[in-house]
Amino acid sequence: MAVLLWTTGLFSMIVAVPPSMHASVIPEDRLPPGGMFHAGISGGIPANYTEFCDVTDRIPGSVIRARGDGVNDDSDAINAALALCPAGHFVFVPAGTYRISHTIHFPPRAVVLRGAGSQNDAAHTNLLCYGTGTAVSINGKFQFGGRLRNVREGFSVGSKVLTFSSRLETSSLSAGDILVVAEDCDPRLGITMGGRLESLAGRLPAARFQWTASRSSQGAYYVSAAGGGDPHIAEAKVRQVFYSPNPGVEAILARAHNSLLAPSEWTYGNQDSLAFNTLYVRLPGDLNPASLPPVGTDGVPEGGVWYNAGIAWGGTYLSDKGPYAHHGQGFKVVSKNGATVTLDRPFYWSFIGKGITANRYTPGGTGMGLEDLCIQVMQAKPSNDAVVVQNTTDSWVKNVEVKNASKNFIVATDTIDCEFRHNYVHEPWDSQGGSGYGIRMLGWNFNNLVEDNIAYSCRHSYVVDGINTGHIFGYNFSLDPNDNTNGRLPAVGNDGYLYQDFLTHGSNPRFCLYEGNVGARAYCDFVHGSANNLVFFRNHFRLHEGHILMYVFYKGSETVDFDRWNDYMTVVGNILGYPAMQADQKAKDGRPMEYEGSYRAIYRLGYNADDNARVVSDTTPKATLLRHGNFDYVNNAVVWDPAIPDHHLPDSYYLIGKPAWFGNLRWPAIDPTNAPTSEEVSLLPIIPAMERFLNAPHSSPTQ
Repeated sequence: MAVLLWTTGLFSMIVAVPPSMHASVIPEDRLPPGGMFHAGISGGIPANYTEFCDVTDRIPGSVIRARGDGVNDDSDAINAALALCPAGHFVFVPAGTYRISHTIHFPPRAVVLRGAGSQNDAAHTNLLCYGTGTAVSINGKFQFGGRLRNVREGFSVGSKVLTFSSRLETSSLSAGDILVVAEDCDPRLGITMGGRLESLAGRLPAARFQWTASRSSQGAYYVSAAGGGDPHIAEAKVRQVFYSPNPGVEAILARAHNSLLAPSEWTYGNQDSLAFNTLYVRLPGDLNPASLPPVGTDGVPEGGVWYNAGIAWGGTYLSDKGPYAHHGQGFKVVSKNGATVTLDRPFYWSFIGKGITANRYTPGGTGMGLEDLCIQVMQAKPSNDAVVVQNTTDSWVKNVEVKNASKNFIVATDTIDCEFRHNYVHEPWDSQGGSGYGIRMLGWNFNNLVEDNIAYSCRHSYVVDGINTGHIFGYNFSLDPNDNTNGRLPAVGNDGYLYQDFLTHGSNPRFCLYEGNVGARAYCDFVHGSANNLVFFRNHFRLHEGHILMYVFYKGSETVDFDRWNDYMTVVGNILGYPAMQADQKAKDGRPMEYEGSYRAIYRLGYNADDNARVVSDTTPKATLLRHGNFDYVNNAVVWDPAIPDHHLPDSYYLIGKPAWFGNLRWPAIDPTNAPTSEEVSLLPIIPAMERFLNAPHSSPTQ
């Protein structure tokens, strides 16, 4: 039996790891160092906070108190209690209904807002939020401490020590500080930043822009503003934005990759005609934007501009004005010795050493928690996130039910080692683009645990976009992801379709684990950038959901979908599809599901998002994909990779045994060698979140 040392922040934990957990079923280079994933709060969510007050009884230091009658506004009372609550204590909101007219704000220190219960609990604390802003804001208020750019060594896989050029470089660092270590483009990954292809026809008025030949890159063109003006980024790469007349972009990436342009040979538009902060460069081909041809056979506009749609949120700057990095890893500083800094966790991969910057943040509030209550957004037309967790470490949202949110139900931004567990998010006000997201990691976030949650009728249930590394999405349940207005499921003839519930949405998430989840689809798109090195282990992606026959027959019909440039994915030990899948599909138009193809397939690999061209434009996702030990309902069998002789699937890649909260359910929950053979059996609950949903009312007892 091996012993594994895991360090989080200033604490260490030694756990015994059975030898089976180090099985070669997944090669070491596809896993974090040590072969296991680690995320969340060291030692779990703390239970040792002391009660500060009951908001309906007495708030020390305040003359107001909450009524909990659903009529009087209780916002000020709850905010006053939180503002006065000392670190290490909690504010108790007993069972009742509380009218909230403006945002509940946490102070930046270790405090908890705790209700009497939600979901299946006997008592409920209900917050009815009538205000126009966020319902609850948990903001630890990190302080940005500057950029350390002279990183000399230590940025290789397994390393927990970084060496800088001198003591002066590390003089401002202290134990407990956060370092977000990022670097400029990694050519091994291809394009990873946010972006998409758009036709230029009619988008660049001659009065505003003009094409100019580059002096340093023969045959290349850039766009200049007719009125002149200074750009906002100090350095540009052709790889970031370019023009091509070719049907697809792979052929020109090698040529364009890292080709420098002089500052006078590119332009930067601030909220320009495409509504993005956009850098334009044009490559050889059709010189007249008005004559650009239509979309090519592969779904890519022939003659398009590559632009960075996620530049404001997808990553982090390496200098004050750029360039903008879209992959990296977060650490806590354990100690420093001169120019050498010891980190709390190892590097998950080796950086190439190009333009590495360590962005320093000083923690503010840590250990903040929201627990045991229900939030219902009551606005007529809500337009904000419901629960926001940002700029914090070791904080959590637990046993919270959220209904009728607009944008994100629960969203984390700039966080590390946080937990989101045992929550229930459902029935958004709107599931159209940009709305109805369940639990979302947005911006940069590292090693968060998203576990034992329920998401119902969201557009996307569990979403990752931005620099995100080391997360664990474990044993979550999702049902009926859809794109319909006001949270309504589609009726027969509706043009909606089964949406992507387990989704990566941009700017290079890496080394995240999806284990034990039950839902519809696993999807890594390229709307705002690609993902790499994700592990999908022992999940059941059913595809078939409660209302699948109401959806358009040919859309939303693949269980695993990795768009172009989503490389080095690992899919092992999963169950894919549902028993009646073939019969259902044939009943629609006589066409069966396929093992691999475009729509209506178990796997869809290397396509251009949800285009209708149905032509593979990137072969790398398939070439670098590891598929092993998955049961699918096209083959009706487990498909093993013949190059991997090991057929022993470990129970888990992050748990050392059956957790107590699994109760009497089977462990491991999902076994591809014992897949359900009937629809009745496949609907039986196999994880606690699924059991809670199927055996309890789907809505809170709120008004």
